[in-house]
Amino acid sequence: MLKQNFKAAWRSIFRYKTYHFINIGGLAISMSVVMLIMFWIQSELTFDAYHKDAAQLYLLSEFDESEGELAESSPYAAYQTLKAEVPEIALAAAASRGYFPIIAVGSERFYEHNALYVDSNWTQLLDYTLQEGTFDIFKQHTNQIAISRTKARQYFGNRSALGQSIHIDSTAVTVGAVFADIPSNSSFRQDVLIPQHILFRSSYFHQDGSWSDRSSWVVLKLAPGTNPASAAKKITAIYRAHHAYYEGKLAHQELVPVSDLHLHKGFSYSDLPKGNTNTIRVFALLGALLLLTACVNFVNLSVSRASLRTKEVGIRKVAGASKRQLFFLTMTENMVAIAISMVLTITMVILFLPLFNAQFETHLSFSLFDIQTVVAMLLVFLVVLVLTSVYPALLISNISPLQLFRGRGALRISNVTLRNSLLVGQLVLAIGMIISVLVIQTQFRYVQQQASGYQMDQVFRFVAAMPDNMLYGGQFEQVEAFRQNLHTLKSELLSSSAIKGVTKVNGVSLIDNPTPMDLGYTWGGYPPVDQPQQAVQLSIDHDYLSLANLHIQEGRWFDRANPSDKNNIVINETAVKTFGLKEPVVGTTFDQQGFRQGTVIGVAKDFHHASLHVPIQPVILELDQHGMGLVFLVEAQAGRVKDALNAVGEVWKQYYPSKPFEYQFVDEEFDNLYKEDRKVFVVLLTFTSLSLLLSSLGILSMALFSAQLRVSEIGIRKVLGATVANIVALLSLNFVKLALVAFVIASPIALWAVKRWLENFAYRVTIPWWAFMIAGLAGIVLVLLSASWQAIRAATANPVKSLRDE
Repeated sequence: MLKQNFKAAWRSIFRYKTYHFINIGGLAISMSVVMLIMFWIQSELTFDAYHKDAAQLYLLSEFDESEGELAESSPYAAYQTLKAEVPEIALAAAASRGYFPIIAVGSERFYEHNALYVDSNWTQLLDYTLQEGTFDIFKQHTNQIAISRTKARQYFGNRSALGQSIHIDSTAVTVGAVFADIPSNSSFRQDVLIPQHILFRSSYFHQDGSWSDRSSWVVLKLAPGTNPASAAKKITAIYRAHHAYYEGKLAHQELVPVSDLHLHKGFSYSDLPKGNTNTIRVFALLGALLLLTACVNFVNLSVSRASLRTKEVGIRKVAGASKRQLFFLTMTENMVAIAISMVLTITMVILFLPLFNAQFETHLSFSLFDIQTVVAMLLVFLVVLVLTSVYPALLISNISPLQLFRGRGALRISNVTLRNSLLVGQLVLAIGMIISVLVIQTQFRYVQQQASGYQMDQVFRFVAAMPDNMLYGGQFEQVEAFRQNLHTLKSELLSSSAIKGVTKVNGVSLIDNPTPMDLGYTWGGYPPVDQPQQAVQLSIDHDYLSLANLHIQEGRWFDRANPSDKNNIVINETAVKTFGLKEPVVGTTFDQQGFRQGTVIGVAKDFHHASLHVPIQPVILELDQHGMGLVFLVEAQAGRVKDALNAVGEVWKQYYPSKPFEYQFVDEEFDNLYKEDRKVFVVLLTFTSLSLLLSSLGILSMALFSAQLRVSEIGIRKVLGATVANIVALLSLNFVKLALVAFVIASPIALWAVKRWLENFAYRVTIPWWAFMIAGLAGIVLVLLSASWQAIRAATANPVKSLRDE
């Protein structure tokens, strides 16, 4: 019986090649996308679950009750104390990012951005797969490090890494261990592990045993049966008992499960890779809708074919086939088609996984020998089989000529109504996603326009290197010499014809300064305020105005010829409103906690100092009084970016011959600010393209069967004088009506969705009406292109052939 069913299934596939090509191709495309999404979601939800003691591992964190912020780092001094005083802690480990060390391998020197300084317990507490050497190096207090297999290849090529010598800054070290690459779903991805004692000896790190210096990740393994909340209370009491800093502070310690770190929303700032539960939900929803669209195509085609299988089903029933046999025959046919789709799915996943990893910065892998992969594939196979096969199988097994003549299906639902409803659902998804893509693209254009005051691809920044002996202090002579050194460095840069402008900033960025702070300003002629007035403070030099393209609305900019300007400030329009300053604002005096008094000399037009996700904050611009700004912003002459980089590189070699030169363009910073938004846009664009493809396949299949069912009618109309245009209009008009219905349904849904997305931006566009018009027209064009091809074929066919059997 089963063998006969498979034979019949293969005959059906080869007999109706076009229809099965549509079904199998559509399913394969959607299932491959769904599989990729499932792999990604599984990776996101299982972060850090690979550690054998994951259920007992917690990151020590501190919640500041006054600020409502959770910090992921802790004092190293606390780690040393807790190990001895909290019996509930079975094992503790500490690690610090420290700074980016300079690695010297032979004659090559570079900053290593993925290093971690670890204590002796770190590799014992967290799981690393050792391949060569031993992790005992961290207990032996020697100058040996551990690196991943990828780093070993990067540093030493095909040579054996074990025992090789390199330099970390000025310290000679050897490779004492090589471990397998860290899984991509790990919160601690640093693949160069350096003993902490090397950091503590370095002049770059100031280890004073302070409990207020949160510079370490502290991971605790609690004893079985320990209540994390109780342990956290005991740790808080120890903090307060050991250091006066915590006695009156509104703060307490929390233990965050390591397995929750990736999706934890409480941290105010994090160096750990973070995920987003909303993004996971959106991906899951889009994947489900895409798969459902392909399944709708399959069901639509199967229901349509049921009307053409009357003779076959009738013969089988006369021959004694039962409903059960017909049901399993149809299920077998569909199962074979889905199995072929699964083979194509596996092929496409293998082909497109590298592209997926590159786009979403993941390291997912695919293996048919992985049990989780096999389970995921079986799950998708079963879901698709149920969604696509049960209803058509019930319909065909209950088919009767009388029902067909009435246009009724086995489940008492009109076949035409069902097919139209399913097609409308597909078009609703396609039109809704077109609207979403157009609105998001409009928002991105708006975001780009906000930074159009300067050419972001011609402005780059680098950070001057501070001498080692000044990192934690320094004599007056040393400080003065370094200040003069920075001034000379800027002058030499400006002497290059390839450089248009240079400004020096005591900050981090031109476009990413989001954090306001309490600066303690009081304004002359205004009563003191009860609440702290927070603002973003930028310490800049005189040339910042032109390079950042700021516009002075009132007053003036800082004047080199006016020495008193070192105490004066320029504020933005938001600061004027927030601080309640009245006209004339220029000339308002201020006092900053008694150590500085000055005057507001200018009001700058509001500018975006951070992402458009956050509102513009009050901004106070002041001259860098100490001249110690280390961040240099360089604007290249048009078309001479490469020459400008070479010029800066040559000057860098003169001043810092032992340090690598690193820089970053402003457009790279800009892209990083909106990286997650661009991922959403790429996903929506991909899903929109695929939904349009699947919808066109569905319309094509409907048009094929519609034309086949009406072949005699078309022949009679042609004999009676109907033109090709009349026939095409007859067959296409119904699809246009369905597209209009879909547009009416999709528009309010898409409007709600894009409004919700735009709420993530403090500054956003008005939703354009033309996005809906274009989406509606696109839906109509889609159905016309998909249906008219088959309609034209039917209209140009010889009516004699269609009527010869009548």
